[in-house]
Amino acid sequence: SSRSPPKAKVVVDPEPRRKREVERDDDSLETELARMAQQLKTSSLSMHQKLRDQSSIIDHIDDSTATNEASVSRERMTLDARSRASSRSFFASVASLFFVALTFAFTYVFIHAFPKS
Repeated sequence: SSRSPPKAKVVVDPEPRRKREVERDDDSLETELARMAQQLKTSSLSMHQKLRDQSSIIDHIDDSTATNEASVSRERMTLDARSRASSRSFFASVASLFFVALTFAFTYVFIHAFPKS
């Protein structure tokens, strides 16, 4: 009986290796998610600050616009008053010119209608 005793098969349980790979993948995913969450937080804070700055700028522009609008309204009223005064002055000048021309015409007709001699 030259038979040798049967060799025992060494069975490697793939579960521990598989568990380690899954745990390593889980750790990697957690790390990646934490990094992405931090990036999102940083981006959100940056966007919030930019919006706050822009809101401040818009408020300043709104104040400046209101001030400019009031100034333009005052200037418009001043220009309207000057325009009315200028129109009155122009019509007064035209009326005076018309009166002088009418007086000249009346004098000319009078001189020719009633000569001295």
